[in-house]
Amino acid sequence: MKFQTLWDRTKQRVRRAWARFMAAFGFGAKLPGNGTPFDATPDSSASPAPPPSIEALPALAENTQIEVSEQEQDTGAAAPEARIAPVPARWLTGVAKSEAGRMMPWVFVPPERKYRLYLPALAPHPHPRALVVMIHGCRQDAVSFANGTRFNALADQHHFAVLYPDQLDLANPQRCWNWFEARTLSGQGEAAILESMIDAAVRRARVDSQCVVIAGMSSGAALAALLAFQRPASFAGVVVHSGLPPHAAHSVGGALEAMRHGCKLDVAALTQRYWSKHQLPPPPLRILHGDADAVVHPLNAERLFDLWASLHQAETPVALVRHERAVTPSNARSYQVTTLSAEKTPIAEKIIVHGLDHAWSGGDSALPFNDASEPSASAMIAQWVQQVVTSKQ
Repeated sequence: MKFQTLWDRTKQRVRRAWARFMAAFGFGAKLPGNGTPFDATPDSSASPAPPPSIEALPALAENTQIEVSEQEQDTGAAAPEARIAPVPARWLTGVAKSEAGRMMPWVFVPPERKYRLYLPALAPHPHPRALVVMIHGCRQDAVSFANGTRFNALADQHHFAVLYPDQLDLANPQRCWNWFEARTLSGQGEAAILESMIDAAVRRARVDSQCVVIAGMSSGAALAALLAFQRPASFAGVVVHSGLPPHAAHSVGGALEAMRHGCKLDVAALTQRYWSKHQLPPPPLRILHGDADAVVHPLNAERLFDLWASLHQAETPVALVRHERAVTPSNARSYQVTTLSAEKTPIAEKIIVHGLDHAWSGGDSALPFNDASEPSASAMIAQWVQQVVTSKQ
């Protein structure tokens, strides 16, 4: 009798340990409770879970009712608009792979990255209006970035789908994106993986491929700028928050130097390189940077703005108009806005926030690299998305 009791307890412990292991790696195994078999599956007839709130996001990995893997999602044709039933906001997860995604010298790192895709409630709209790619910075991940920026609340309001790529620890111990790595700079490496990821997100969210805006923070912003430079036809717009211009560095040491002191950019050479490969100008750019940033020097914002101006001036037959204005809200930090327009259409805008360090402006200060003081970077991104997507429609 004692032996049987010990054996039952041992089996229960093994089952619980295995359930935790499976849940930790995203396989959706549930921890069995009293009277619950280990291999029990959710009741498909149960009512759906409520839309995920920002506060509930860290627990989403274990909520199999609202988190759907890429393999589980229905890939059939969309139902006619008149038959669309209300669908709550939800998360999809997946893994994007690319054979061109290997980096040097880290050939042992798998050429794949996980991602989270946030979809707003569908009814009464059949599909999201746009896809916003939000790339986190160093020492962040998809979950903390979504929580810190609080961008999903705006996605619900404006009906955007939001893609959150997730860096792999093996690829960078600080979870930085390797925007300076040789293969990534050539369009392979992490650039190729992100391209595959964005294609998958467009397909899964059923978004118009002409309505994709890419944005990022810090190393994620540097990667966003690089992707917009490499694949201008893929994006309706780009937002760079506390980042660096493409080709600002070509090594780890060069990246640290560019971050600390500002990059030395050969604008003329990059302009020539760009137009030797592309037949259209780069997508509209919005830059956000704090003038008190001690991690990524504000001079990098100036260099990026100058590069975009050069790229447009090289092939634009009309004159570019530069306009500057100071904004001094009563309840927020003041900031300086410099806009470059062609025929009254903004092609580049630089917003320098006074007193802002290396942090997401208007974010949740309970999380690292977020500053609660306004202006809200997320609101500025949402406004930019609406502006550039409307011009595509």
